Amino acid sequence: SVANRNSVVIALPQPNGVSPKAIVSFLNSKLVRFYYLTRLRPGVLEGSSRSHIYPRVLEALPWVRTLDLMSEQQLVEGYNELARLAAIAKNNPDEWLLAEVETRIETSRYKLSDRNLGINFSTWTPDDVLVTVLTLDGNFIRAELFSLDLGNADIAELVYKLLILNSDEEATIPKSIIQKLVIPQDYANLMQTYRQKLADFHQVEADFFAVLQQIDDTVYTMFGLADQKAYIESRLASFPLNKLQPRYPWQTVKPRPIKAYTSDRFA
Repeated sequence: SVANRNSVVIALPQPNGVSPKAIVSFLNSKLVRFYYLTRLRPGVLEGSSRSHIYPRVLEALPWVRTLDLMSEQQLVEGYNELARLAAIAKNNPDEWLLAEVETRIETSRYKLSDRNLGINFSTWTPDDVLVTVLTLDGNFIRAELFSLDLGNADIAELVYKLLILNSDEEATIPKSIIQKLVIPQDYANLMQTYRQKLADFHQVEADFFAVLQQIDDTVYTMFGLADQKAYIESRLASFPLNKLQPRYPWQTVKPRPIKAYTSDRFA
């Protein structure tokens, strides 16, 4: 038995029935997403890029008359591997960086406007800038025609990360906010550790997507649709279906505020 409640899929095993893990793998496949987006027209939460699988949608999904044991085992193994990787992937290096900055600036910190950093803010635009136009270029953070020389690649990358991770896509960043930003004095060690965590995370992320692809291939084969794979995935990657994406374990719902500004720490 499979049920849906508030976007949570609940699966209860039946004697001699299909493994709930196999069913959950099936529900996370691209074929299922393609089917319910194009045929069942599920609700789309207002202001969100996430689709909502209602109980009636779940009930209407197709299923094979008989699931062969090999396919079921592949789906179960895929589920188990996804669960293992998801537990690791939840340790998002970006979330680690934000938390680590907050911890380290408790004991030693620089304010970006401190004289010993020698940052010249006069080259930066006096206007607020959209976070989406910010780019990182070595020692520089750029915003279209303007640039800010941070004098050090580690500082530049750290400041860039703090600005974009602490803002949503529509946020604007005033010059005063950058000047108030506080960073740890051991920023070089911090960024070295962060880059290693990021490299490790990218490997886990790649492994996660590889397992998802294996599940997709199994599901295509189950339904005899392997020859339609390219078409289905092309449609899912195209507008408007590409606007409705799954949320992966390492993705946050919204940016987390960070207390790394002088106004936050000494008000």
